[in-house]
Amino acid sequence: MKTKYTRSDNPDSVKQANFIVPEKEKYVCGHCGETVDGGRYNNHRPSCLWSKHLDRDVPGDRASECQALMESVGVLQKKGKWRIVHQCTACETHTVTNCAPEDDIDLIIGLS
Repeated sequence: MKTKYTRSDNPDSVKQANFIVPEKEKYVCGHCGETVDGGRYNNHRPSCLWSKHLDRDVPGDRASECQALMESVGVLQKKGKWRIVHQCTACETHTVTNCAPEDDIDLIIGLS
């Protein structure tokens, strides 16, 4: 299993973690231009399902240097919950994010 880390106020220190819960802040979707309330599971626009390549080592670390858009390319199910697979349009990295209740179910079904 891959070791995961978080950052602290001291940039030279690191501690283990599974994820970091980012601050909830609004952002504009780079794909459709709509405003989104960000958060742990809502790193994508619910109506278009596009995301942005923000994280590098663990979800929520916001340490990616890429910063390109990520297209939703598929879905998975884990313990009965839908998860969106995103692929970075620049570096082709894949990530998996839990669906949010407000996500467009028709788009999710279309990806399955």
